[in-house]
Amino acid sequence: MLEKLPDDKAGQLFKIILRYVNDDDPIIDDLLLSVSFEPIRQQLKRDLEKWSDKSPDRSEKARKAGIASGKARQLKATQSNSLVQNELNPTKRTVSVSVSASVNGSDKKVKKGFTPPTLLEVKDYFNEKGYSEKSAIKAFDYYSVANWKDSKANQVKNWKQKMQGVWFKDENKSVEISKRRVIDL
Repeated sequence: MLEKLPDDKAGQLFKIILRYVNDDDPIIDDLLLSVSFEPIRQQLKRDLEKWSDKSPDRSEKARKAGIASGKARQLKATQSNSLVQNELNPTKRTVSVSVSASVNGSDKKVKKGFTPPTLLEVKDYFNEKGYSEKSAIKAFDYYSVANWKDSKANQVKNWKQKMQGVWFKDENKSVEISKRRVIDL
């Protein structure tokens, strides 16, 4: 429709639309402009009514999403800081932490996920318990390749417990300790 109007009339129509949108209630004396503006005015009214109907729901949903997003960023930052601290100080590790957060008016506990150990930690743990470094490397590789999931595809929750239950067997004992046992007998 705008293409069919002369440039001066199209410019006037555009100004009328702007006045209408800005609640200036434009007065239209020209019949051609009045006829051209009417379908535009009706469409703008329909769009405004649709928007008004959905606006409260959208603002409430956006508010809740913003709160949830902020809490997720805060939790992620906390976990990130924890990982950095654990890498700087590998002897001090946190296995799990519960954080209480209120989401949609109800309190829910958010449990921090499993933090996998470093190869050095696994080697130290095996050595401390009298098992070979070779077994420690084998165990570490086995779980790290599988993203720390066991043979049944369950996430490992406590890696030390998993090592004790699966890897701490006589065939994985350190050679020095096995020799000492033979001598002691």
